[in-house]
Amino acid sequence: MKEKNILVTGTVRSNSTDKCPLKDEKLCKKEQRGYHDSRRDLNSGICTVRWNDNSVVTLLSSEYGVEPIRTARRYSAAQKQRVNVPQPNVVHQYNRFMGGVDRLDANIGTYRMAIRGKKWYIPLLFWLIDVAVNNATLLARNFSKDIDTLEFRRSIVRTLLQKYGNDKQHPGPSKQVYISTVNKCTYISTKA
Repeated sequence: MKEKNILVTGTVRSNSTDKCPLKDEKLCKKEQRGYHDSRRDLNSGICTVRWNDNSVVTLLSSEYGVEPIRTARRYSAAQKQRVNVPQPNVVHQYNRFMGGVDRLDANIGTYRMAIRGKKWYIPLLFWLIDVAVNNATLLARNFSKDIDTLEFRRSIVRTLLQKYGNDKQHPGPSKQVYISTVNKCTYISTKA
């Protein structure tokens, strides 16, 4: 790729980098958040980076390297606030230029509808609804920067329930219908 001047950056499965001597994924998970391990192949110029965020991410790039180390704002459940996490440049550039399909998959995966159906078209229908809600969220963010995805989804549900939801109808007192179990005999046998 270096000879053809092709510059690529992307994620890769950790088992696809077996020959690259990176620290094992299980050991990286034990390190603090923001830890990274990297190697560069001098022949091809490809940089391989393994970074520990919420989970361990492995990236390959022929364009970017680790330096300069950036900071990313991430929510810490332990501290219950946003904290600065060290982030390699390749991760920053990947997130910055992540394509629409990658972003769509990431957004939909966060709040995916978990309803299964027996018909083949039910998951497709719910996927289409998820895509429509994701696109509506992105459009709403163009007008107001402080829209949370979950809160936007909740506002859609509230609006639909207010417009189309029915209040529970409390039934009146039920009338008991008495059916007699005694019937007239219409056929009499005369056998002796």
